[in-house]
Amino acid sequence: MSSGPIHVAVLTSVHPHDDVRIFHKEALSLAQAGYRVTLLNPEFSGEKQGVRFLRVPVRQGRMGRIAFSWRRYADAALEQHPDICHLHDPELLPAVFPLKRRGVLTVYDAHEDLPLQIRGKPWIPSPIRPGLAWGAGTALVRMARSCDLVFCATELIAGRFSGNTNSVIPLHNYPTLAEFLPVPSVPRERAVCYAGALSPDRGLFQMIGAARAAKAPLYLAGRFETRALEEDICHMPGVAYLGVLGRKELACLYGRCAAGLAVLHPTPAYREALPIKLLEYLAAGLPAITSDFPAWRTLLAGTDCARFVDPLDETALTSSIRELTGNLSLSSALGERGRALIEERYCWEREREQLLRGYRELLQNKQSGR
Repeated sequence: MSSGPIHVAVLTSVHPHDDVRIFHKEALSLAQAGYRVTLLNPEFSGEKQGVRFLRVPVRQGRMGRIAFSWRRYADAALEQHPDICHLHDPELLPAVFPLKRRGVLTVYDAHEDLPLQIRGKPWIPSPIRPGLAWGAGTALVRMARSCDLVFCATELIAGRFSGNTNSVIPLHNYPTLAEFLPVPSVPRERAVCYAGALSPDRGLFQMIGAARAAKAPLYLAGRFETRALEEDICHMPGVAYLGVLGRKELACLYGRCAAGLAVLHPTPAYREALPIKLLEYLAAGLPAITSDFPAWRTLLAGTDCARFVDPLDETALTSSIRELTGNLSLSSALGERGRALIEERYCWEREREQLLRGYRELLQNKQSGR
């Protein structure tokens, strides 16, 4: 163990270096708590807000990355002499074994439900998806048993690891309150917005069609799935593409609109996912128009702060957009209720204590020889 601050190497071969969960929430929280944090990622070297970044290039192509990234990241991490390695991608789990042989404590952070994701992947032939999902899920759980600690973004994911002999702690991807302070003095526009991955299965074409039918401007922010899709969408009337926005710019966007859209299609992974985009809208005092999934209704139960629609029903989506853009007083009232809900139940400020508690227990177990 280091004589100075505990050194944590955070590893991701898939996500951007400034990923919200990985950097803005977890890495910054650890650095602020006194840990020395190095974030190994595929795109950036440098330093931000007390976190050091180290670029570890990965092979091009999905299969090459999956097959070889874990070894490259294990070697790069060991060169940093960390006390703890915090892994964020299933493909990196084989790195646990060489890391543990060198006495490094290992943490796996399960963001998504991998078996459910596989069942919805269009590039995997549908006849083999069930078997592949089962096999991948089984292998994932078995490898994760070798980790000293597992964080899980939802209770459903945590249930997959409940038989592990190590510690399993739910760590929800809730929004940070301080990032999304509502600004009552900013006048709302009769417009709607969406920020995130821009792809058809996230309701992109339904949002465009419904906003156009409701005669409401639509602001889009994020990365398009393909360059061709970006070229097609950016020339459509009524659509304003704002590019990839920083956290402050996102908060400003949410503060000026009448509603935020989160109309993901009913794939197995989306139906059970924790809708962080939806929660960020509410944290900013912005009411949401969102997919009518049972899990999402349960999340907001007892609070009138959103409109639920069939994400494939463009007419229903149009009606909800018209309602909230046509009545800004109603929009503000729903937004205030949503913000109160986030403050009470769903903020990162509460989850941060789960992260730090997990690390404290991990280090205490190491010291006691368990």
